[in-house]
Amino acid sequence: NTGFIGGASGWTIASGKFYGGSGSAFSGMIQGTGSTKSFFAGASDNSGTGSTFAVTAAGALTATNATITGAITATSGAFTGTITSVAGTIGGWTISSGALVSGSGATTVGIDSAGTNPAFYCGSATPGSAPFRVTHGGALTATSATVTGTITASSYLGGATVIPIDSSGLN
Repeated sequence: NTGFIGGASGWTIASGKFYGGSGSAFSGMIQGTGSTKSFFAGASDNSGTGSTFAVTAAGALTATNATITGAITATSGAFTGTITSVAGTIGGWTISSGALVSGSGATTVGIDSAGTNPAFYCGSATPGSAPFRVTHGGALTATSATVTGTITASSYLGGATVIPIDSSGLN
């Protein structure tokens, strides 16, 4: 039930195991169930201890550094560090190049850094006609507003008349 493939420095076949390597570079397969490491690489021993890559008999994958191409499908997950995306959806928010949008019709809310739409808008799926919007230059449009507290302004436009305001009051 035991033996070597490739001589004494090659692969070892042992009861329920097939492995090779030394130092921190052991790779192999172990027969087992549940959380037992079925496949492993980059381990510090022939049992898979400290593996940089492992797959358990239950299908749990551990990889300390992975580049994955193609689609990933999962029912849940947790990330630490940075997540980068130029498109997609997260929690009902649509991500596109320079924009983050959620909702539809009158419940649409958006943030846009591309410069073609207002920087902030809500209340319409058409950003330029949303009842609340703020341009990249800071111009605010609100079709209805209740403002409390002090308002500081350098001028006031009432109809077609501009009334300058200075520190002494209305001029």
